Amino acid sequence: MSSQAYRVDEPAAYRVTDTHVLYSIPFNAGFLNRTSLTPLFATTNAMAKNAVIVSVRDDKGALLAVPLRAIVLAPELTHTNGYYVVPQGTRGEFELIAVAAIPKGTTTYHLNVERLPYLLIDSEKKMTATTVESPFIEAFVTPAIR
Repeated sequence: MSSQAYRVDEPAAYRVTDTHVLYSIPFNAGFLNRTSLTPLFATTNAMAKNAVIVSVRDDKGALLAVPLRAIVLAPELTHTNGYYVVPQGTRGEFELIAVAAIPKGTTTYHLNVERLPYLLIDSEKKMTATTVESPFIEAFVTPAIR
């Protein structure tokens, strides 16, 4: 399967307070010949299944342990069992939203998607689990805080 079916559109980072940042990664996804399921939930827990795995990193790529809450929004799509459903032949519009508590005065932190799993369902209802892979996953990163 081609992970090109997942496309990112203008990620952003906004300082909300001296110690909180709002991150946004809008993206769209869909497949011509399969229904796809994209996770509703996001977490920093790398061991989590059925969730988008995110992290906050500095400009050198170092992982930073900061409090963070994240979710994937897709108001136009239906969802079931923790996944948004994108019908075959259509594209879904998503937005990964995260709020992180960061040290005061910091400007070099980025939100990164480490893993974006999804499920594909073919015409015979066979389900296949896969992930957005390199080089496509590298597009799922915000700029530094504004």
